[in-house]
Amino acid sequence: MTEKKAELLMIFIILLRSTSFVFSRLGLNSLGMFNILALRYLIAFFLVAAVVPGFRKKVTLRTVKKSAAVSVVYFLVMTCEMLSIRSIGASATCFLENMSIVIVPFMTAFLLRRLPTAFSVAGSMIALSGVAMISLRDGLSGLNTGIVWSFLAAFLYAVYITMNAKICDEHDGLEIGILLNGFLGVFGLMASFLFESPRLPATSLEWICILGLGILCSALGLTLQPVAQSYMPAYRAGILNAITPVSAAIQNYLILGESLGMTGMAGSALIMVSVLLPKICSLPAFSGTRRLIPLPKS
Repeated sequence: MTEKKAELLMIFIILLRSTSFVFSRLGLNSLGMFNILALRYLIAFFLVAAVVPGFRKKVTLRTVKKSAAVSVVYFLVMTCEMLSIRSIGASATCFLENMSIVIVPFMTAFLLRRLPTAFSVAGSMIALSGVAMISLRDGLSGLNTGIVWSFLAAFLYAVYITMNAKICDEHDGLEIGILLNGFLGVFGLMASFLFESPRLPATSLEWICILGLGILCSALGLTLQPVAQSYMPAYRAGILNAITPVSAAIQNYLILGESLGMTGMAGSALIMVSVLLPKICSLPAFSGTRRLIPLPKS
């Protein structure tokens, strides 16, 4: 595959992934959030495991254990994301959660015991300004638990990215992705039995939401994304991933009628700048290096 084809595939995958916020928001109108997670990831697991030849024969116990560990963190990310979507809507959640890309450099700097770069600090300050504009677009009344859940989701996703980067260096990324779907489905089913009354979709809209999340956002996105990223440099993959909140915001406006307002849109633009800043600064012209980045969430 050429780099150009990989970029086109990456854009296609990102557009698929960005629909997850719309499907989740629609599904939450009638289904429990853990019920949605269970159905979504179980469908993705069985579908991908069935089409990937020799998957069950290649998986080792060590890979299963590593996948289980990272799945716990990712399940917490998705729980916080669903709580945030239910509280403040899909558009605000998507932009606020995207701050995880700004958090990662600080987390890496802490683990390596070195000061973060000036670009990381500048990006974080810009991002915080954008978050403040989104959070306070309706005045102090805009501050609610949904904002807290978004922040927590962003932080936990940064933890997930850090863990996933190390695990994927030691294990096959495709195997990790398939097992991740399976564990998330099991965790969601257990939580649904504990806190909800799990059921299968009963209406056409519910089926559309679940199948869209399971097939488009999880099965295709999680499987094809590492393939596309392996054919392009880090800075290019990072910049392309910044399409996610923009695409999600457009879909949320057209389908759900959600609008961030002028203040929210300005804040969203600042968050986009903060996300793109470290990626632009990692261009060969600035750093002279090209490295693969961790897998974003699908």
